[in-house]
Amino acid sequence: MPPDAVTARPLSRRALLANTLRLGAGAVLLSACGTGAGTGAGGSGGAAATVDYQLSWVKDYEFAGSYLADDRGYWAARGVAVNLQSGGPNSSAVQAVAAGNSLVGSASLDEAAQLVADGGAELAIIGALFQKNGLNILSRADRPISTPQDLPGKRIGVFASNDPQWSLFLELNGIDRSTITEVPVQFDVTPLVTGDVDGFQGYAGGELTTLRAAGVDPVVLLFADHGYNPVSAGYVVRRESLQDADQRTALVGFLHGEILGWQDVVYGGAVAEGARLTVEKYGADLGLDPQTQTDSLQALLGYIATPFTQENGLLRISPDSLDSSQTVLDGSGIDVRISDLVVTDLLDEVYGGTNRLT
Repeated sequence: MPPDAVTARPLSRRALLANTLRLGAGAVLLSACGTGAGTGAGGSGGAAATVDYQLSWVKDYEFAGSYLADDRGYWAARGVAVNLQSGGPNSSAVQAVAAGNSLVGSASLDEAAQLVADGGAELAIIGALFQKNGLNILSRADRPISTPQDLPGKRIGVFASNDPQWSLFLELNGIDRSTITEVPVQFDVTPLVTGDVDGFQGYAGGELTTLRAAGVDPVVLLFADHGYNPVSAGYVVRRESLQDADQRTALVGFLHGEILGWQDVVYGGAVAEGARLTVEKYGADLGLDPQTQTDSLQALLGYIATPFTQENGLLRISPDSLDSSQTVLDGSGIDVRISDLVVTDLLDEVYGGTNRLT
C-alpha cells in the first residue's frame, strides 16, 4: 500500500461515483427517532432527535466540519444527536437514504438522480458542501496538462470505475478519446511520480499532499472548470422526510450545526483542529497521518468556499452548479430535472435571510 493509502481516499471515491447504485448492504440502520418514528428535535419531553448521517467514505478529513459540529456541541444545541456512520467502498449513502435506513446521506447529485431515474426513488438534495466537483487530472509542473486540449498525445492513468465521468468530460470538451493513451492504474499516484504516465485521474485534494511529499510539483486540471461540475457532497434525504414535522425539524437542526462546524473550518481557522479531531477521535482507528490530514483539509477549502458561498452562505448551491449538473445529467442520459431534486427551503429557514450563522 502507498504511504498515503488511507488518506488518498479521494481516489477510491471514483469507484463510488460509478458503482454506488449497486450496493446498499453496508448502510447502517437508523434508529427509530432518526426516521421520525420517535421524538423530533424539540419534540415532546424535550428529547433530542437522533439523526443518522451516512457518510460517503471513511471518517477522514472530508467530514471535519461535522466532527466540529459534534465535538463543539452545535448539534446538541439544536436538539439533535447525530450518528456519523462511516462509509466505504461497499456502502452507498444514496441507497441507505432511499431504503429508509438513514435520514440523510452525503452523495453527488448525479448519484441521486440516477437512482431516481432508474428506480423511481423519491429523493431530494437539501444542500451541498462542494461548489466544485473534485474530479481532476493531475500532472507534473515540468510536463503540465493545464487544459483539456493538452490531453491528446498524453499517457493518462485511468480507472475503469471512473469511465462514465471521464468519457463525458472528454465529450463536453470536444476531445477525441482515441488520441489519448489510457493506462489502467490503481489507487496509488506512483506512476505519475515515476513518469510512467503524464497525467493521473484524481479527486479533490488528497493526492496533492502525496505528490508534494514525493517531491512532485503538481498541476491540477479540474473538470469543474471545463464544463463538468455536477453538484457533489450533496445532502440527500427522502422527500417524505420533508413532509414529516419531526424529521423536517431534525434536518433543520442538523443543517444548522453542520454549517456552524464548516464555518469554523472555512472562516474560523479551525483546519488544524478539524484535522486533529479526524486523527485522534473520529478516525482514530484508521491510522491517519496528522500532517496529511491537515494539508488535505486545507486543499479542500477551495471546493467549499467560493464567491457564491461568501455572498449566500455555505451549503447553498450556485445557479452555475445547477446548470452544469443538468448538462451532466443530460449528457449521461439521466432523465431527471434538477428542479425536481433540489429543495432550498430548509437552508432558507436556517439562514433566515443572512449568509453567516452565529
